[in-house]
Amino acid sequence: MISLNCYKKIECILSDWRLDAHQKYSILGCKTKNHNAIFNLQELLTVIDECTDIHYRVELILHIASSLKITFNNPKNINGFMKMKNGNQPFNGTCPIDLACESLSGLETVDSAITQIVKI
Repeated sequence: MISLNCYKKIECILSDWRLDAHQKYSILGCKTKNHNAIFNLQELLTVIDECTDIHYRVELILHIASSLKITFNNPKNINGFMKMKNGNQPFNGTCPIDLACESLSGLETVDSAITQIVKI
């Protein structure tokens, strides 16, 4: 189970990234039957048991958010990077969020790619 404080941090990050509810549940590994569901703590608690690797995913999201803040000094880039089309590997013309929402492996790939940018 994730704490209320952790939920608030994650909700803030995902909202800053301007993700819709479906993307928010997908990046957390939650399968919600209601694709129009509002992302909130009450709704998340109803599907939390179906969220795979939730703690690890939260860790990755927090790391990505931190890496973006190190990489960019512009809030538009910090908050918009995940939804910007990117021609570089591994994104190949798609948005990082699309890869991150596909699977845990996709989320790890996004984290790794952003970490490589930080190291440059």
